[in-house]
Amino acid sequence: ERSKSQAEAVSDEDNEDKTRKPVSSQPQSVVVAGWAISNVALSVGLVTINKMLMQTYGFKFVFSLTFCHFATTSVFLELMTRLRWFGASAQYMPWNVNVLTAAAGVASIAFMNLSLKFNSIGFYQITKLCVIPVVLLIEFFQFGKTVSQNILLALLLLLAGVGIATVTDVELNRVGLVYAVLAVLCTAQFQIWQGTKQKLYKLSPIQMTHSVAIPQSLITLLAACIFEQDVTRHKFHPD
Repeated sequence: ERSKSQAEAVSDEDNEDKTRKPVSSQPQSVVVAGWAISNVALSVGLVTINKMLMQTYGFKFVFSLTFCHFATTSVFLELMTRLRWFGASAQYMPWNVNVLTAAAGVASIAFMNLSLKFNSIGFYQITKLCVIPVVLLIEFFQFGKTVSQNILLALLLLLAGVGIATVTDVELNRVGLVYAVLAVLCTAQFQIWQGTKQKLYKLSPIQMTHSVAIPQSLITLLAACIFEQDVTRHKFHPD
């Protein structure tokens, strides 16, 4: 009787397994898509607000604006770390590496904001796309990394579009072009450096950003105090 009851139990479990529906990966895909859409929306919104501050309200103080970005990031990441959101925890690089990495990040964002100040939003977004082929070029010459032919073909199409946009952009000027080139070079090198340091010190992306957030805030605050002393006298009104 015991063996009979065990066989019946096994049979019931098999029937449950057959009728049980497989776990769908759709919820996970929806979450990923939601994060991606949120990232794009927030990025476009931030760029639009920055351009409006610079063009409509005449806020020409790039270091002060960049400081506001980094300070907000520092507060938010500190809150995430203390409350353990998304499993975040504090981990830092050595202070000298931390400061140098932070300075590289400041140069990247500052030149990007200067590019946005002197160029149109469309050309600014195209400038950000140019970071991809520059990263690949730097990695090829520094580390010998190569990519597939499909990626090279996609990059050629991207560069062709960048060339057309550069020629047809009526707002493009020499100063804006110089800042755009510097922004691309600094951003590409910073991304490579950030990736190598993150692997070297075994940091998560959140830990890496949290590690350099406060130094970046302090560096931009110092630069604003030196180069933008009249920022406190600025009045926000449309031109």
